[in-house]
Order: sequence, then structure tokens, then C-alpha cells
Amino acid sequence: MKTIELKKSARLITFVFVLTAVLLLSSTMGTVAGAKGGNPGRPDKTVETWDLKIWLEKPGEDIILLSPKHEGEDPAIYLFAEDIPCSGGLWGEPMKKGGNPNRNNYLAAQVDLIKDYGDDCGTYQLPLSLDKYGLKNENISSVSIRHNVWPMGDGMDYWTFAIHWVINPDPNNYQFYQLDVWTDKDYDSEGTLSEEEGWTVPFNGADAMLYSRFDNDGDGMPDVIDWTGSLSFTVRITRTLHEA
Repeated sequence: MKTIELKKSARLITFVFVLTAVLLLSSTMGTVAGAKGGNPGRPDKTVETWDLKIWLEKPGEDIILLSPKHEGEDPAIYLFAEDIPCSGGLWGEPMKKGGNPNRNNYLAAQVDLIKDYGDDCGTYQLPLSLDKYGLKNENISSVSIRHNVWPMGDGMDYWTFAIHWVINPDPNNYQFYQLDVWTDKDYDSEGTLSEEEGWTVPFNGADAMLYSRFDNDGDGMPDVIDWTGSLSFTVRITRTLHEA
């Protein structure tokens, strides 16, 4: 296993969004859910915000979160995301009826921890199969966790976990590696949710790829895939109401 370390940053900023789409015939119209204010005749609404703790469980498996090193926090190993406007998204299970996709529901909810904004992206062990690509600790730029529900066709419900390394930040010669791991892309519900335990999402033998060039030809897919395989780990996310 190779250890990937990242120094603690001063503050944490995350990005969470929820999309709800209404499908009419072959077209899709989406509205973004979020805080609303300034409507004539209506009082502004206060949006509750949350703090998230994110674990990668089951030590000894393929991706291990070792130590985000938050001073004064619980010594347990987790990522911490602060002040998230998350009334739904990662916490709201998609509305599903029967075994068929609900055509009125599209969900894309994501938490990003971004080094440039001061986030702590964590310390990881990765499989030795990725060691030859020189994925160094100081090159980690972001880590993201995303829940996707797509009701077109037979429907898809899956989670992704991603680590992004920037090798050269020059926009004229931008070089990177990104590791994407995703659960089964069928319409079965992925992960379990409870008020006590939060989200528990197993990535058991999950498909994974490492790529270093994306969509230069406009097809929406990686252009250079450096490695493919399967990885196993478990993501757990809990939340508490943020206190200012």
C-alpha cells in the first residue's frame, strides 16, 4: 500500500447541490433547490446547515483514510465538512415506486473538499497497483463523494468516490490524474440511511479507473485511461446541526 498524506488546512469549505428535474416527452427541465430570499411579500427563509463527518471504513481494504489531523476533534479518523446547506441531497433518499424508474426524479448530490479553498482532503493508503503513477501527497487537489440517480431508460442509482491529483496546474499545459470509483449502476438503492448511523455506502469490488486526460474529443469520456480495476472500501457519512 502507498500512503498519500495531505497537510491540514486552516478552514473547510464544501460544495453541496441537489437537482430535481421534471421530464416532459424527450426534454428535461431542471430546477436547483437551495436557499430562497428576497421574494416580494414573502419573508426570507433561514436555511439550516449541517456539519458532516466522513469515514472510509474497514481498514485493510483498498482505499484507507488514515488521518485528517483535526486538532481538538475526536481522534477517530474522518474528514470533516462544515456548514453545509444540506436539507436534502446526500440525506434525502430518492422517491422510488416499484421497480421502475420514477420519471419525476433526478438527483445529483455532491460533497467536494477542495484544497485551493482550504479544505483538508485527507490522508490515504492506496493499492500498490497505483504506485507506479507517482501519485504524491502534495498533488492532491480535491476529494469528492457523489450520489447519482438517473431515471432515463432502465434507470441508474449509484455513488462515486473520486480523488484528483494536479501534476501541473498551468492551464496551458494542465496535467492531472483522477481516480474514480463507482458502485453498481443499476436502479437498486445504493447504501443505507438512518438517523443514528447516517449514510453507509459499501464499495465492494467496485469498478474503478485512473485517467489523465478527459473529453478533449467532446464525447464526455476520459481520453486517456491509465488503469482500470476493482476496489473495496466503505464510506460512512454522519451529520450534526451546525452551531455558529
